[in-house]
Amino acid sequence: DAACQRLRAAARIQAEQRERGWRIVCGEYRLGDGRGVRFHGTAVRGTVDRIDRHDGTGRLRVLDYKTSEKAATPAQQHLAGVPAGTRDAEDPLQARCDLGDKPRRWADLQLPLYMILLRESFGPLTECGYFALPKAVTETAVLTWDELTPELLASAERCAAACVEAIQRGRFWPPAERLPYDDFAELFHGTVADSID
Repeated sequence: DAACQRLRAAARIQAEQRERGWRIVCGEYRLGDGRGVRFHGTAVRGTVDRIDRHDGTGRLRVLDYKTSEKAATPAQQHLAGVPAGTRDAEDPLQARCDLGDKPRRWADLQLPLYMILLRESFGPLTECGYFALPKAVTETAVLTWDELTPELLASAERCAAACVEAIQRGRFWPPAERLPYDDFAELFHGTVADSID
């Protein structure tokens, strides 16, 4: 019943998007036709939920479907505050960026990375966002990330490149101490750093 309600709300929003000129050109697009896309020497594989083109302007956008209890905007999902006492701010893995007058850090790179990785196949994408399908169907909406400036996108690319380099070097330390979802926290006594010699 709940799924049917969400799908009815999604159909209404989809009809509105179509009236505004947005047409779905790809659904479940596999990066690099399944082979992945090279990014700083590593093949990145994944499946993009949806790519749209605007009939009037030809602009391209990438959308990710998000089911949740409550809809979060792309900025809320991707950017977080900088905790007090954070280590070296110059470390690219600290993922610092500026948004307005507040220092922020990258907590998620999904949408910017999609825009970066899809350039090769589609050219520049001008928008990204979520097709939000929350529990409250009245809040169903396409939430675009209008504040994602070229500078912010470049910051995300630097952070993603630093992550790839760290993985290539086998650098996985130090761990994050606080995660929004952590199914393994109970395996450790105290903090992760305290539990591993």
